[in-house]
Amino acid sequence: MAMQDELIIIEEYCNQYNVDVTFIDSLEEYGLIAITIIEAKRYVPIKEVQAIERYVHMHYELEINMPGLEAISHLLDKVENLQHELATLKERLRLYSNG
Repeated sequence: MAMQDELIIIEEYCNQYNVDVTFIDSLEEYGLIAITIIEAKRYVPIKEVQAIERYVHMHYELEINMPGLEAISHLLDKVENLQHELATLKERLRLYSNG
């Protein structure tokens, strides 16, 4: 699979889903997504699309501004890390209690 197969052209995504390109630029400026540039075309990784859709919903429908999106993203990352840590600790506890 070529690298371009894992990327979506930002302008095409924005046209298809009626999202302002400047919104995508702002997401990158705030460090919420990564943009790749290949041969003067700007792309977003397919793995970022779900996050973009979540940010679009929060921004346009819930009227959350960029600093708010950044804070929410940070908190969601912390929750995900804590859930992973909890699962690891539960597994360790299970191993010790069965030992």
